[in-house]
Order: sequence, then structure tokens, then C-alpha cells
Amino acid sequence: MKKILSLLILLVYLVTIPFILWNVGRSLYAAWGKKLVRVEETRNFQEEERAYEPICCCYDNLSFIPKRVFISHVEGSEEGIGFATDYTTLGLLFAPDYRQGSFLPMLDLRGHRFDDNTYAANVGLIARYIPDGCCFCEILGFNMFYDYREGNQGNFNQLGFGVEILGPCRWDFRANAYVPLGVKERKMTCVFDEFEGGFEATNRKEEAIAFGFNAELSYIVVETCDFLLYAAGGPYYVAGKCHRRTLGGEFRLRPQYKDYLALDLRVSYDPVFKTLYQAEFIVSLPFYEIACQNDGPCGVSDLRIYQRVERFEVMPIGRCNCWKTNW
Repeated sequence: MKKILSLLILLVYLVTIPFILWNVGRSLYAAWGKKLVRVEETRNFQEEERAYEPICCCYDNLSFIPKRVFISHVEGSEEGIGFATDYTTLGLLFAPDYRQGSFLPMLDLRGHRFDDNTYAANVGLIARYIPDGCCFCEILGFNMFYDYREGNQGNFNQLGFGVEILGPCRWDFRANAYVPLGVKERKMTCVFDEFEGGFEATNRKEEAIAFGFNAELSYIVVETCDFLLYAAGGPYYVAGKCHRRTLGGEFRLRPQYKDYLALDLRVSYDPVFKTLYQAEFIVSLPFYEIACQNDGPCGVSDLRIYQRVERFEVMPIGRCNCWKTNW
């Protein structure tokens, strides 16, 4: 996992540097094009329409470039929902240019490093139907993820299935289900029997994953050209502690500057993990701005079409540490 995360970081550098150079060159090209337009206008007034013809500063066939690269860090007041420490994430979203009236395939790759030096990863296949605006304007999305998580007793795997309805205006809906894959429970037992008098103590540590789900209904509270305020909330059901499953609810509020900076503020409550507060700081590079795109269906922006899938990206692990003695 460490090698995979290192390769992902290297890939970010490889795509970030060309992105910066591309935008600098595009700005210079745009400025040079405007200068030519002004010169042409002064030379020949009859060709005014051609002089003001828009200059496209981007090119087609750039599907090999990721549409989004982001780095985020999660800090919490207590343990998270099924994880006991803060973590940092590196994510890449690959997709071709969308076409209205067809499905948009995407590949979502994410790597996570926890503060206790353990790792997790996600590989997701996503399909979003981009409507042509004739009958309806909602974007319908389906996704399937493979999740990996390094535990204290061993590694765990699961599959995730999700559906999303992204509205053309302000409302969105998402639902995700999580299914364990392979080993669901790992145990380690230690017996301490060196006490005098035949006394002994047994320590049993367990880790387990289980079926789970979460859903949320979200609303764009404020939307301007540069600023976005997003609110979302909904229930979840995940593995808890010592074989206890738990049902709870989560609410999040996300102020966002364009598609570059965002702060995701979360609060959740359930009977096992109690009240939790978390903050996620997100820095994104929207590579989709490079490619030429038509106007989205019903005015939907590229930001919403190429947004990341919202789900429990870190697999919840239920942990139990029990002692048993004969005195």
C-alpha cells in the first residue's frame, strides 16, 4: 500500500506540473489572440464579425488527463465512525468529456494514510447519465467501489454500491450500501498464566466489519459565481464495537470557493460512537476546465457533473478488547 500511495503522489506531480504550464500557455495564447482581433478590426472594418469570433483556447481529445485531483485531511474531536485516528487522502478522478444523452464513465482512485501509519484505499467505477434536457434534467449516477483497509489484526476488504440523483437546481440525493468481502472477523488471544496460585488472565482483541449503509439528502444553500454553501444530512448503519451494530445520523456543512478550496464540517451521533465532530480541508485541481465543454443540461455546471462521489470512503471497523480472569 505504501508503494501504491507513493506512485499516486508521483502521478499527481506528473499531471499537476503540465496543468500549470498549460494554463499559463493558455492565458498567453488568449491574450495574443485578443491582440490579433484588435489589429484585424482596425485594418478591415468589414470583417468585424470575424474579428470578434470567439477563440477557443482548449482542445479536444484530452480524455487521458484526470478530470479532478484532490488532497484532503480529516481532523476530529474524537474517534471517527469506525476509525480511531485522523487521516490524509489523495484522490484522482479519470473521465472522458461528457456527451449529453449518454452515460459518462469515470474511474475514482483514492489512497488514505492514517496518523497511526496504517493505510486504506478505494477503487471505484462510476457511471453518470447526462440527460439531454428534453424530458428531465436530473443526473442519474451509479457506482461500485472496492475498499481496502489495513487493521491492527490484519487487512479487510469490502464492496460498495451506490446510487445518486444530482438535481439541476439545488437538491441532491445519495445512498450507499457496503458488503464485506472475504474475512469479516479477526481475533488475537493472549493468555497470561504465570501468576502464583493457578490464577490466569486472558486478553482477547477482535476486529470485524459488517454490512452497512448510509444515505443523505443535500441542498445548495448559497450559490454564486465564486462561492458555494452546501448542506447535507442523513442516516447511517455501520459496524460498532464488540459486535454491536449502530444506527445513527450525520449532518455536514461545506463552504466552498469555486472548485479549488472547501471545508467540510461534520457532526454525527449514534449510541456507540456518541457525538463526533470532524473537519475535512479539501484542495482540488479541476482539470476538467482544460477541455472544451458544451453547456450542461438545464444549465448544470461541470463542477456538479465531475464532482466526487460522497460515501464512507474509510471502511468502518468494529473493535473489541476484552479481559477474562479466574479471580
